[in-house]
Amino acid sequence: MMNDSPRIARRAHAMPLVISCMLALFLLLPQRAIAQTDARDYEAGIYLPSKTLMLNAYLRHSATSDQQIASQTTMVLRGTYLLKYGNIGLAPIDVIFAAANVNITSAATGGQQVGMTGISDPIYAPTVGYGFNEQTDHPTALAGTLYVTIPVGEYDPARGPFNIGQNRWVFRPQLSIYQRYKILTAQLSGNVGFTTTNDDFRLNVAPAGAPPAVVQFENSRELSYAFEGHLAVDLSKSFYIALSYFLTANGKQNLRADLGGQQLNLILSEKQTVQTVRLSPTIRLNPSSLLMLQYQRDFKATGGASRNQAYQIRFTHFF
Repeated sequence: MMNDSPRIARRAHAMPLVISCMLALFLLLPQRAIAQTDARDYEAGIYLPSKTLMLNAYLRHSATSDQQIASQTTMVLRGTYLLKYGNIGLAPIDVIFAAANVNITSAATGGQQVGMTGISDPIYAPTVGYGFNEQTDHPTALAGTLYVTIPVGEYDPARGPFNIGQNRWVFRPQLSIYQRYKILTAQLSGNVGFTTTNDDFRLNVAPAGAPPAVVQFENSRELSYAFEGHLAVDLSKSFYIALSYFLTANGKQNLRADLGGQQLNLILSEKQTVQTVRLSPTIRLNPSSLLMLQYQRDFKATGGASRNQAYQIRFTHFF
């Protein structure tokens, strides 16, 4: 009986789980995009003086029509305080806040549009870096960042995967290297993601021998990882253009519940990967301000993931 129940539940609710998988990925990728870097982000630790406050404001619209019609508009504010001690750069304060509006139309919604608006989980991202050859035209920087997602965003357990917040901690240590050579720059970053368990995740399932009911699961995610590569070239003193590549790999999501002594185990989503390119024409408005006009598109997705495209405006100012 214990071995049969999960199998019957999976078969009876294959479509809801597939839709849940797509919803979870669509909502998760913008959260990861919030913390993605852009070309020349690590120049700040080389060229800016100590005790500089850097403010980034983003407006992003993403959409997909692969397996469902979905769109999300996200507004992000990121504040970073920089300190320098010789060649060592520190960002002891780096916080990211985001709010999102999501609209989804799919088979799971009966063809009707379902929307929600809320606050995403904030992210704290302290960084330490070291610069080499800072006084030359070919400086190099190495940096380590720890992204910590704090589970205080919008979350309603009754909505299952259709939530802006995750109701769990995420820890993503990241290593980055930056290199400039005259008008050209290159930047590489890689990180791994460790996720705690969401112990209040609810889905409507039908265990063997029982009518359909809302079951409270423990939702766990296996190891995730991501890679970024950025190239940029100055076309003038006030304009440069960057091309970026992103690989996002989200670990398999498992569901576990104890039903009267019987253990119910389901798979919410298999491991999924998405590969993305981003084009970023950038205008230097003045010595303290940048404006990026960005377009990005997913060109390959596996594990049932949807492919999105996004338009984003980023404004950066140094104080």
